[in-house]
Amino acid sequence: MKNNCIICAAELSKGHLCDECKSFAPALLEKLRNEVRELEIALSLKKRGRPPAKAPDEPATAQKSPEEVFREKQQCPVYINKQKLYEGLTGKILGQSEALKSLASATKIHLAKVRPLRPASIFMAGPTGCGKTESVNVLVEMLKKITDIKFELIRVDCNLYMESHRMASFMGAPQGYRDSGEPNLFSVLIDNPRQVILFDEIEKAHSNVLTAIMGILDYGKLKLSSPLKEKDKDGNIIKGNEGKDGISEIDFKYALIVFTSNLSLDPSAKKVGFTTDERRNLISVEDRCKEALVKAGVRPEIAGRITSFLQYKALSNSAIRDIIRLEIELCANSFGLIVYNVSDKIIGEIIEMTGAKFGMRAFKQLIESKMGESLADYAENTKNADDNFDNKIVVIEGTLKDDEALNCKNYNYGMKSDDIV
Repeated sequence: MKNNCIICAAELSKGHLCDECKSFAPALLEKLRNEVRELEIALSLKKRGRPPAKAPDEPATAQKSPEEVFREKQQCPVYINKQKLYEGLTGKILGQSEALKSLASATKIHLAKVRPLRPASIFMAGPTGCGKTESVNVLVEMLKKITDIKFELIRVDCNLYMESHRMASFMGAPQGYRDSGEPNLFSVLIDNPRQVILFDEIEKAHSNVLTAIMGILDYGKLKLSSPLKEKDKDGNIIKGNEGKDGISEIDFKYALIVFTSNLSLDPSAKKVGFTTDERRNLISVEDRCKEALVKAGVRPEIAGRITSFLQYKALSNSAIRDIIRLEIELCANSFGLIVYNVSDKIIGEIIEMTGAKFGMRAFKQLIESKMGESLADYAENTKNADDNFDNKIVVIEGTLKDDEALNCKNYNYGMKSDDIV
């Protein structure tokens, strides 16, 4: 049926309408003419291969950018398996099961929040080289593995923030100064709010830095010295919606903030309640951590805003031996080798030559310097045997006290246990 026929039919139907309906007929007929006219225009455009124009009152669908979609995904609650996280931590950090259990619990609680009010704040105290910093590295690694969220690590070495002028890299340069409005240390949180932020040796930071951290722990935001300049892909500045250059504060609410310290916790400090109760012993650890921070110059109001306190204990002899074995395996893995066994004599010599007071970093350095050349020689001798996996499995024996006496040999599956020194 042609469009003119539709209008003619409408004109003829006017004679069959009642008196009340006849008063509306002209308006309805005019509306029908407009709709027919729009239909004719749309059909004409379709024949020419052009899309019809949208009606002026039709709202345009706002399409989100990939960055906005990614940020929204990162802000969704994350539900993790606490036991799986704990097992991953204890698999690489030995001798600190109690602290790692508390770390896994605090992480699980914070990540499951839909709208957190502030970031998670965790304080780790213990002697040097007992696994505090490595725990944070393993935590980020495990969160990437057991979730589909992209967690990243920001490390802040507080030794570098002992002077007040270093606040420019922390909060940005003030307006009028060089690099004002440029990205700072925490600008990555704008695009990816799921960050693990490590403040290493927090007691060494300047008081201005600690004051800024107090605001982060309280409100979950950091006020910048000058608004950030938003830039497009070509590096051109994009003006903000409020007449400013860009973002003036950074949101930390979805972040995990970890503080580490080598401060010794006085075991003779006054305990709360009955010390035989495990829960009250945990409270006493919190009190000792706060007391140690205040003695180091951290203001009480800052120490009081930290929510979780973990005590890393000095490593036992058995834990030290296990860690040395693990470090030797990691060193051998870097040469493409797999360690089947290391003699107890070599492990004892490593402890004797280093001592436990400098922590595990000294062990790593000694293993690399004393065993690296022998492992490199063995790897070179088996470089043409990539197709034979058995040639990559080694037994390490001999002594470290003589550079020529360390022996790396291939493990023979027929080898008896008595043959391994």
